[in-house]
Amino acid sequence: MTDRNAYSSWGRYDHKEGENAMYLSKTLPGNKTELVPHYGRWDEYNTYKFDNVSIGNLLDLTDDAVRQKVGVNLDAITKITETEIDMYDIPNTIAEWARKKGYNGIIAPGTRGVKDYENIILFNQNYIDDVLKHVPSDIKPIEK
Repeated sequence: MTDRNAYSSWGRYDHKEGENAMYLSKTLPGNKTELVPHYGRWDEYNTYKFDNVSIGNLLDLTDDAVRQKVGVNLDAITKITETEIDMYDIPNTIAEWARKKGYNGIIAPGTRGVKDYENIILFNQNYIDDVLKHVPSDIKPIEK
């Protein structure tokens, strides 16, 4: 994850003036759907699959009951508009709240293409490092 002082990204769950976040997709098609439109050809990237990784304390915005408790509907967090501010305002607010409440990240519905995938957004590099300590060091990229 990039230090926000070196490079500040801006997405639905990381505000351009706040801390960065790491976006992952639960599936290979989800990764492709997220990456290709913005960052080029799929074969320019290495993709890794991690099995048996345990990540906890995530705010699950894919769950209707959780969204209802948070007070947001699915359309508000998945809408596509002409400007980032219109698309990102509500998700940025939710992410800021989740960080303050001590969540490690968010499980969010995909917003691109057919929207049939889920993303995991992690907030803290130290937490990511701790999770990855349990991943074998000889992991190889998925074949393209």
